[in-house]
Amino acid sequence: MSRSLLEKEYSERYVAFLDILGFSNIVSTSVASKESTATLIAAVETIGELQKQYDSLKSDDFRAQTFSDCIVMSEKASPLGLVHLLAATTHAALSLLEIGIFIRGGFAKGLLYHSDQVVLGPAMIRAYQLESSIARYPRILVDQSTHQDSCTDAFQKAATGWSISPRIALAEDGPPFVDIFDLTRDPAVFENGLEDIEKIQKVIETELHKSIYIPAHYEKLRWLAIYWNSVSAEFNRPLVKFPHQSA
Repeated sequence: MSRSLLEKEYSERYVAFLDILGFSNIVSTSVASKESTATLIAAVETIGELQKQYDSLKSDDFRAQTFSDCIVMSEKASPLGLVHLLAATTHAALSLLEIGIFIRGGFAKGLLYHSDQVVLGPAMIRAYQLESSIARYPRILVDQSTHQDSCTDAFQKAATGWSISPRIALAEDGPPFVDIFDLTRDPAVFENGLEDIEKIQKVIETELHKSIYIPAHYEKLRWLAIYWNSVSAEFNRPLVKFPHQSA
């Protein structure tokens, strides 16, 4: 066996597995719909820009790939790696949400091999399981090891210097998740300030109203709307109106 093969081994890393919801439908309708085509192109361009941006920021061996409708990002299992990867995950979810793309995902810590071509290992499987079997709603669930690491002094120290440090919250139904809307507390973080925040609110409201004829979709978007409103209410910002409130 060659030396190059022997050097390929697992290491402990944090990994975020993000699934772009409804991506296959966007691709299918893009042939006949200019709007879907524009959304598809915007999504791909957004992902590419995010990868470049977070590659340039101080990280701990940040790596990222896209596979069809999935995004996989990872970093070394260090306090800096956790802060940076949580920030990258939050930014990715919000940036895609601005253009009408919803994300569901899993975030885990464990053994992983991540090269330019390959991502595999127990941590990847755990992150995928969180997304596919447990998350249910448009949210990014976090495993126990990652959640515990985020409660340490080392994590808090590594987060010093961020205008708003990435945050993990507990859902009402139990599991910890990446608190992506916590970032909206500071409009200065967004390129266009409050305009971008209001754009996200309108996207959620529009898709929620469109989903009333598909209960399974409505349930998921209803969870997201309630989550959004719980944060926006603190700052007296526009809330997502539910269909029965607009009738």
